[in-house]
Amino acid sequence: MGNYWTSFFLNYLPHIAVALLVVGVIARLVFRNNTIHAKSSQLLQDDAMLKVSLNCFHWGILLVLAGHFLGLFTPRWMYLWLMSVETKRILAITMGSFFGLCAFFGILSLLIRRLRHERVKVNSGWGDIAIEIILTIQIFLGLSSTTTTIFSPISNYLAFDDWAQSVITFQPRAGLIIAEMPIIYKIHIVLGCIIFITLPYSKLMHFFVAPLQYFFRKSYQLVWKRKETSNVAVDEQMENRNLKTDD
Repeated sequence: MGNYWTSFFLNYLPHIAVALLVVGVIARLVFRNNTIHAKSSQLLQDDAMLKVSLNCFHWGILLVLAGHFLGLFTPRWMYLWLMSVETKRILAITMGSFFGLCAFFGILSLLIRRLRHERVKVNSGWGDIAIEIILTIQIFLGLSSTTTTIFSPISNYLAFDDWAQSVITFQPRAGLIIAEMPIIYKIHIVLGCIIFITLPYSKLMHFFVAPLQYFFRKSYQLVWKRKETSNVAVDEQMENRNLKTDD
């Protein structure tokens, strides 16, 4: 029974999550693309701290995701040309901790702001609050997992590379590779899969339609041109008004 749940959560669930993510994103883009947005609350309560929190969260989470992708899915023979396994682990711990803390500070600040400021809270849907709570928990689990990695043998660190690469190559016993790892890693993986499944139906969907062209657009300036009225036309209008008054 234990092997069944291990296989389901650590082997099959990642496949299910990615499949539902892809199908959900495509369906949302094709059939309901006009509903993709992230409501801004800056007009309700805007301050310098909000901008700092937004930047910390967005840049932090993007770089954490990039680190996960490169760290887990880069074949060992490829990075051994540049660095040792221990060097890679040190980089993963230091960079992951730094950007993870940035993302955690950002999302926690945004969550506290959403719950404390009455105008922001009233204009927030339950989905807005739920996704921020889930992301806060997930990032905290990631930071805790990083702390656990610091005090774990390097073989445990390498096991997650083997697990991730076995999952994407559809190895049937991939889950057994990390079956004996601490529970915090497994919760982090399962919650990540749940986020993937629900992402197409949340405001995180705007991640896939970010207006990147904004950063590469040509600069332009809007000039409003007032339509001038000739003096003759003005005189005629004045005469017509005078005639109506006399009548």
